Amino acid sequence: MLVTVEDQGRLKRKLSVEVPLADVRQAYDRVFTEIRTQVRVPGFRPGKFPRALAEKRFQSLMAQEAAQNLVPKYFGQALKEKELRPATEPRFQNLKIDKTLPLTFDVEFEIFPPFELLPPSGFTLADKPVAVTAEQVEARIADLRKRSATLEDKGGAAAEAGDTVTFDFEGRLDGTVFPGGSAQGQRIEVGAGQFLKDFDTQFPGIAAGQAKSFDVTFPADYGEATLAGKTAQFTVTAHKVEKAVPAELNAGFFKQFGAVSTEAELRDHIRAQLEKEQERAHLNGLQQALADQIRAQYGFDVPETSVDELLHRYEHELSESQPDAVQDPQKLEALKEERRKVILGDLRLGFVANAYADKSGIQVDPAQLRQRFMLQAYMMQQNPSELLKTGYGEQMLSQIRQQMLIAKTLGHLVHVVLGKEVPPEFAPGAPPAEGDDDPSGRELEDHDHEGHDHAAHAHEEHAH
Repeated sequence: MLVTVEDQGRLKRKLSVEVPLADVRQAYDRVFTEIRTQVRVPGFRPGKFPRALAEKRFQSLMAQEAAQNLVPKYFGQALKEKELRPATEPRFQNLKIDKTLPLTFDVEFEIFPPFELLPPSGFTLADKPVAVTAEQVEARIADLRKRSATLEDKGGAAAEAGDTVTFDFEGRLDGTVFPGGSAQGQRIEVGAGQFLKDFDTQFPGIAAGQAKSFDVTFPADYGEATLAGKTAQFTVTAHKVEKAVPAELNAGFFKQFGAVSTEAELRDHIRAQLEKEQERAHLNGLQQALADQIRAQYGFDVPETSVDELLHRYEHELSESQPDAVQDPQKLEALKEERRKVILGDLRLGFVANAYADKSGIQVDPAQLRQRFMLQAYMMQQNPSELLKTGYGEQMLSQIRQQMLIAKTLGHLVHVVLGKEVPPEFAPGAPPAEGDDDPSGRELEDHDHEGHDHAAHAHEEHAH
């Protein structure tokens, strides 16, 4: 095999590969054997038609099958020989295959950027102890009691903040009832901001049996264009006013918290829960701070192909969310330039996380990856196994793996920087057990294509 590498600037590389004629002939031999055992030709006994006939009738098929057997194999060997690691999808070009000549092809791609990995001591993080106060515990208990509250009819008493009013309403524009402007048996929690402000603020002081008329001005950006910026006249009629009665601290309330039977045990349970929440929030903050430091301290080149792909995706999103911005060239370029900075930082974060993970032996747990992928697929109302057979599904799997790898690596580094013991969930992972596979039955951790590491894409996912 002959391999030459052309440096096309920055991270771009072009491989030119020549496969020996002997290997080409062997590939054709294997293809012919498969065709002879699987294809029947009229006038010949099964498997007995001459090779010359096969090469004439199935010339295109034989060339295609031979190339598919040879190109991935020799591309992988060429990468190893030249010690190259693609960071983008390879683009194969100029493929020439003939049974009488060596096979040749070119491949263009961008490589993983070279950079020096900073030691964990190069980062600074501020730790703080978790401190749950008695007031926080009581506030959480009060909130839980409110969530389990029952409603008690107030009779003729006026509505106050926190009360629930059952009412009918009718809305008119210039004296005419407009579509969707009337309803019966509606409920509103006074002061909760469930309706437009001009509507919501009319309910304090209203009592059962009372009617009230008032004007409501719809926002200029209101979803219904026929109402946007318009002022409508509403009449509401209250039928019932109820106040929320917080749940009592009794056995019935305690049982929803497991092995809790007293107020003291409940407070201990809530305190432990709040401590975990604070620890999780603190860790998330430290991970974000570390991610920001990584983005700030590294400035190496990243694959232009990945940047362009993400900018194109961003512009497509803008065309749907901010169509006016897409029509204004100056505004569009300004928005894209700001997003470009974010993309560069996120891609660098991904490459650095990959490098730390490789160095420390950090891996994504296949079972957790499978679970996350399946959950996301079900949220999309997709069959996980079928989704993974598509290009979109494979890309989604790669993105989920990268998100999980970044989060795990950052969690690991946070504890190393702080000089603390690394918890099991952030510790280096053991190699995946044989047979631990994804929803489709293929090995999740053996998903690369001849040396192509999908994690290299680092699709601008923030590590929150």
